[in-house]
Amino acid sequence: MVYYISSPVYQQTISSSLKEKDCIIGDGFVDSHFLLAKYIKENIAKFSISMDVLVIDISALDDSDDEVLKAIKSIRTLYDEVRIIIMAPTRLPGDKLLSELFGLGILNIIATPDYLKLKEELFLCLGDKGKSFKDALVFKEVKQNVEVVGKERLKVVSRVLVGVTSSQSRMGVTHNILTFAVYLRKLGFLVAVVEKNHSGSLEQIRIGHNEKLHTESYFTMYGVDFYPAVLDKTKMKIILDKTYNFILCDYGSIQQCDKADFLKCHEKVLIVGSKTWELPYLNRILKEYPDNVLQQFHICFNLVYEKHKKYLKQAMKYADDKPMPVFFLDYNPEPFNAESFTVAEEILEDYMLRPKQKEKEGLFSRLFKGGKA
Repeated sequence: MVYYISSPVYQQTISSSLKEKDCIIGDGFVDSHFLLAKYIKENIAKFSISMDVLVIDISALDDSDDEVLKAIKSIRTLYDEVRIIIMAPTRLPGDKLLSELFGLGILNIIATPDYLKLKEELFLCLGDKGKSFKDALVFKEVKQNVEVVGKERLKVVSRVLVGVTSSQSRMGVTHNILTFAVYLRKLGFLVAVVEKNHSGSLEQIRIGHNEKLHTESYFTMYGVDFYPAVLDKTKMKIILDKTYNFILCDYGSIQQCDKADFLKCHEKVLIVGSKTWELPYLNRILKEYPDNVLQQFHICFNLVYEKHKKYLKQAMKYADDKPMPVFFLDYNPEPFNAESFTVAEEILEDYMLRPKQKEKEGLFSRLFKGGKA
């Protein structure tokens, strides 16, 4: 029986991996501020003898490294037969705590922020024998200048639907969504691209790159799963049942797409043009939707001269004359090889890793610790 402690960010990855491996889940604790030492001290005598595996995501813990080490030593002393799996998505090999855990004989250590690699290593740790001594040797030595990544995400990254459409046809929706998807995969996310239009572009890409279709009518390139022509809810439900971090939906032109379906997406991207013959299409959309809907859109201008950006920022306003945030897409002639995609970082800022912010202490907390008020 498997028990786990996880932050909300990685809970879906852990629970889905356990289910895929047909593990029996005894209990799961999901918390961003879990106190492991306190929990072990109060509950270790109550640990079920049926516990075979304990998965600990140390990014979920508020304990100091010394407290974590002491708590895990306690578990090892009383329940040596329990396999402990340490997930450290914000740490790297060479980290002092991971080296000390290796010294305790814990070989099942995972240190990567990459969701796909994390899942693959979790499968290995959950296997019949788990990781071997050779697999875990990378954690033996403490290395100088290896920092705790110390980063967090403000939002849980699980099945986030990102709808991408355009003010008119031929505005580069598919081109930009390919760049978007491959870039997110490079950041370590599990990504799917879903074609929600009749263009047939993804099928042409598959044929052109000589890729084979998997059983569920999708193909994989550059670590991204591509689903051509997903035009019914049954097919979409199958995709939503999988553990992708981001599902990018290509709606083509907003004039021809299912607008109600697009508006249900968690993040809504509208690609527009700035040329004189393109602006009327944008103006039509600005008139069609009220401000409370437009505020949900990430309006992205495609192929804009640098000197025109300032003017467009000044011109884009809501009905109440407040400035409307706009973005400018990078020029990436080869969508599969883009090293950066600035707009992705800006639009999905809350889902990205960022420096961890310390919570401010209140007056009574400082006084209790003996600090000055």
